Amino acid sequence: MKNLLTAALLLLTVFTVQAQKKCKYNIDKEDILTGESLIGVSEKFLVKDYQTNDIVHNWWVLSIYKSSDDYYMTFEAPITGDTDYKINEGDSLLIGIRGQKPLVLFSKSEVMPLGVVHEGIVFTVYKIECSLTKEQLKLLAENATSAFIIHAGEKKWTFSYLKPERTPEKVRRRAECMLVL
Repeated sequence: MKNLLTAALLLLTVFTVQAQKKCKYNIDKEDILTGESLIGVSEKFLVKDYQTNDIVHNWWVLSIYKSSDDYYMTFEAPITGDTDYKINEGDSLLIGIRGQKPLVLFSKSEVMPLGVVHEGIVFTVYKIECSLTKEQLKLLAENATSAFIIHAGEKKWTFSYLKPERTPEKVRRRAECMLVL
């Protein structure tokens, strides 16, 4: 029995080390306020305009990171045009999970719009930070996602994938990488 337990522990350690080698953690910094170490993954995705279904110069960035035993997700999204809507603390970010109810996360703080011009196009950028439980992270790691939806008061913005055959797998793998830390 003792040998079986030792072998299982060794196998788990080898699996974890191998899984970490496949992951590229591109967030590795110290929180300037708390001094805690932050480690995580971040990826930039191209998107379609949800109204016209055209490929646009838009992008969004999904970051998942860990500080101590807590997980967080940031969703940075540009919206074509100039808008003065703010996202309030507690406004929701819905993540479509194929075959299941959407995962609902809530903004940890108020987010003010940031206007930018890129290639002559005006965008308003929002960067929402949400807490993420380990169970929610497991849900993302085990399932394909379909879209991200920001609800800010009465406003709603939907972000779908430019490459729906590949992007959900990238999101799933990023979440999986965070579980092996």
